[in-house]
Amino acid sequence: MKKEHLEPNMSGVTVEQGEHHAMIEPFLIAANRQLSVVHPIFMLLPLHFPSMNINALATQILINTGGVLEMIVFPAKYAMEMSAVISKNRVFTEHALLADLLKRGIAVKDESQPHRFKLLIEDYLSQ
Repeated sequence: MKKEHLEPNMSGVTVEQGEHHAMIEPFLIAANRQLSVVHPIFMLLPLHFPSMNINALATQILINTGGVLEMIVFPAKYAMEMSAVISKNRVFTEHALLADLLKRGIAVKDESQPHRFKLLIEDYLSQ
């Protein structure tokens, strides 16, 4: 693959990953340590390292406890208390996919089905 084709495509991938970049940082570090320098993926790794540095700085300065965002946007020491009060009655199992589909009326319980529910909309994957 030519460099002219590779760079525009990778810039789109980098922008698209955005917030998910922090989740792949351990894989980037491991790949950088383990892959051979002649491996095709190895040449893509340096594109990700600047944003890793930005994420580290943001964690240290902006989003840590007592950081800039907590002091400016959130009500500082009361943020955790407010969050606890708001989520006290929240049942997290209601946000699971099946429970959500049943609650919205998109699926119904059906013991004859392999997964014990049936979608009420036509599955586009079966076409």
